[in-house]
Amino acid sequence: SAQCLAAIEAFAERHSGNRVMLGQAAFAGSDQLVLTRAPHRGPDGRPLDGRAPAPAPLVLRLLATTSGCAVRVAEGGAKGAGAPPIEAALPDCACRPLSERKE
Repeated sequence: SAQCLAAIEAFAERHSGNRVMLGQAAFAGSDQLVLTRAPHRGPDGRPLDGRAPAPAPLVLRLLATTSGCAVRVAEGGAKGAGAPPIEAALPDCACRPLSERKE
């Protein structure tokens, strides 16, 4: 639903620091979504600062839990490996494990 996508977008924006817009096909074939940020480019198409490293991608996992849906920053995400998972409940979403989905 639009409310579900908005909740996931808000979570991703909070943890990536960038505006995130998802389409209806987000998470359609997988429980993971990799968000990468394109480098800033000048009018000639070249990177504005070619020396700057590319930002690390934000990997989100959609989870079907006993209490409903949740979204989590995958391990090694915003706070690094070994940190407790960053997770949020998604009351506006309806999830089922991938094993229960019909192809």
